[in-house]
Amino acid sequence: MVDGHLLSRRQGSFHLESQQLPTPLSWIHSLIFSRSNEVMISSFGGWLFHGRSQSGTNRWETFIAPDGDSLSAFCEDPEGRIWYRTRDAWLGVFANQQFSRMPTNCGLAGLVINALTRDAEGRIWVGTDREIAVWDGRQFINMTPTNGEPEIVVRQLVFTDDRGLWVRDETRLRKCLGRAWVAAAAPWDGHFQPAVKPLEMYGGAQGGIWVVHYSDGIWHVDRSGRVARISHKEGLPANHVESWFQDREGNIWAGLSGGGLVRLRRRTFQQVWPGESLPERAARSVCEDAAGAMWFGTSGDVFLRWQEGQFSTLVPPVETTSGRDGTVCLDAAGRVWLGTVLNGAWVLETNGLRRPFPASAIGTVVRALFADRAGRVWIGNEFGLYCWENGALKTFSAQEGFGPGLVYAITEGKDGTLWFGTAEGELRQFKGGRFVTYRPQDRFGATRFWALLADHDGVVWIGTLGGGLLRFEEGQFVRYTMRDGLPNEHVSQILEAQRGDLWLGTRAGIARVRKIDLDQFARGETKSVPFVTYGKFDGLPSVECSGGYQPGCWRSRNGSLWFTTAKGVVSVKPKDIPFNPWPPPVVIEEVLVDGKVHSPAVESRRPEAANGAKFAPHRPCLPRVEMGPGRHYLEIHFTGLSFIAPDKVQFKYRMEGVDPGWVEAGNQRLAIYNFIPPGEYRFRVLACNNDGVWNEEGATLALEVRPYFWQTLWFKILGGILLVGGSGGAIGFYERRKARRKLERVQQQRALERERARIAKDIHDDLGANLTRITLLSDSVRSDLGDTAQAEVHLDRISATARGK
Repeated sequence: MVDGHLLSRRQGSFHLESQQLPTPLSWIHSLIFSRSNEVMISSFGGWLFHGRSQSGTNRWETFIAPDGDSLSAFCEDPEGRIWYRTRDAWLGVFANQQFSRMPTNCGLAGLVINALTRDAEGRIWVGTDREIAVWDGRQFINMTPTNGEPEIVVRQLVFTDDRGLWVRDETRLRKCLGRAWVAAAAPWDGHFQPAVKPLEMYGGAQGGIWVVHYSDGIWHVDRSGRVARISHKEGLPANHVESWFQDREGNIWAGLSGGGLVRLRRRTFQQVWPGESLPERAARSVCEDAAGAMWFGTSGDVFLRWQEGQFSTLVPPVETTSGRDGTVCLDAAGRVWLGTVLNGAWVLETNGLRRPFPASAIGTVVRALFADRAGRVWIGNEFGLYCWENGALKTFSAQEGFGPGLVYAITEGKDGTLWFGTAEGELRQFKGGRFVTYRPQDRFGATRFWALLADHDGVVWIGTLGGGLLRFEEGQFVRYTMRDGLPNEHVSQILEAQRGDLWLGTRAGIARVRKIDLDQFARGETKSVPFVTYGKFDGLPSVECSGGYQPGCWRSRNGSLWFTTAKGVVSVKPKDIPFNPWPPPVVIEEVLVDGKVHSPAVESRRPEAANGAKFAPHRPCLPRVEMGPGRHYLEIHFTGLSFIAPDKVQFKYRMEGVDPGWVEAGNQRLAIYNFIPPGEYRFRVLACNNDGVWNEEGATLALEVRPYFWQTLWFKILGGILLVGGSGGAIGFYERRKARRKLERVQQQRALERERARIAKDIHDDLGANLTRITLLSDSVRSDLGDTAQAEVHLDRISATARGK
């Protein structure tokens, strides 16, 4: 309430309702949204306000409840009736704008109504001073559990997501399903200090509840009744809880008096470590013994045993040098083997620790311990490979096919084949007494093989130092790197959960991936693999998992997975991890053009009403950014809203018309474009949550880059016309010039031919005359043969005529 006005939130902004509530008080006690999208508000003094939406605004009607100073609880049934209880503990119904009090013959044994709620089907439940009852449409039916006292003084009722009902009475807090008690909160003290607010209870996830006390903090009760208190002692900034809310992802938000706003969420991983009492903070190895206790090797000389929340320590005797970096392993006989660096190997038996063989026999170093199904214990270190069998230690050499190599990891296939990973990036197979070596032939070269796991499908999974994850099957390697979705290139631990997922310990947290997704990538059916990564938000004390020692991780008999980290050991139960089905809403936060914030303009229009409706819904257009002509540097900032694991929200975006496909952005919340040609575009961004659920709608931004005038369509059309016209004119001019030149050449050719003809005629005429003269002179010579002198004269003339003289 603000000055008598109701504050509402629409489309991400807060608004004051235009009409002031018709009440002399400005204190709202209860609020409910009905099935018909109407608002019901109650305040102290018995006032009830019924809000109806008309033309986008609320019109309020005022009602005053009879015989009651305040309406303290509301519930709506499937028929749309509003059930309420008052502070003086009677029950009423508001229907058809009328109040009516529930009669005494309604089926209830107790008439003091202490609790009012409804179940998932909308049925009305009440708790009285004598029973638990449900309304069947005509009367109340007693639903008090039959495996306890026949009558109960109910103080509060809360339903949970597993359809269970938690009931608080004077001293106890219990859960029932149907008419049977199934759990009781323990430890539980039902007596609380008086507070200005009553005790509040809220249904939680997985069948649990939250209990909030104004001055004593918060309690969580899980479905089995186990109680965990959260107060100032446990890290809550303050004990005075003013408000409480659980969002759709299961996050708990609490507003504290003097402590601000806090978020509560159950840890996915539980840390198991002594804390400050142990100088060595890093864990190296982990295993489970025959009694169900967990053993931990540390970075120092201390070994830890943990069972039922209690730690005990064990330090091997020092012969020559104190050991460090311990490894632990359980053999087939149920004995725990302890390996160290510089102090060799030890075996824990009923009478204490003993040396199975001299420390010098293995160079005093143990890097990897592994017990196979045949009862043998294998030891790997920088000096090679060793096997303890039937009380004897065997060393392998090049004669068996095992060349020099530092052995970091060992695993066994379902057929008994043993596999060894070396620091030289080799996978060595031991079968039938002989070794066969395999090496990946790709650009990564020899990267250390840190972890091995042979699964039930015959696939060997390999974790490397800097080379990602490898899949080996039938002599072929497939590599998964950060480019393919792997969170980190350093994989030092690999476990297989009972449902077939792989869990990887890396230097960027613990990752989970489905084997079916890895297999699809290996067959070339997908281009990336969806990994789910867990970090500090999920309870990891450090995102760096230990490496270089085996076993560095373990799957216990109850299905828990254990991982060693730089700050102790963590465990997780995969079956208890809730799946997050909610895709994160996507928001475009800011647009920068050339480094300056550019606020998108949101235009809106009211579409025509359909089917004769009087009003049509108001639909906003896309946010739009317009940029001037020229080259621009564009930044688009966006985010996805998920409070479970904000660091695991993944994005992909695409500028339609610029990007050929979706750009995988990972957890980066920024898209940058150095140049976008003039035109209109749509920028789309999608996001997925920590469990890989994508918001396929995402957020969209319309962009327009205005062109220079010479880049406009009209300029291009005009330029085209001018270009076509100019080209046509040039071509015409060229063709005409070409024709003229051709005509001139023809005319010159004709003149030349005429001259040639004239010359030929003249030659012909001269030649004919000369021939005629020669003929006449020849006749003269013939007639003057007797006159030699005269004949010679004629012959000289003939010769001169022939020469053209």
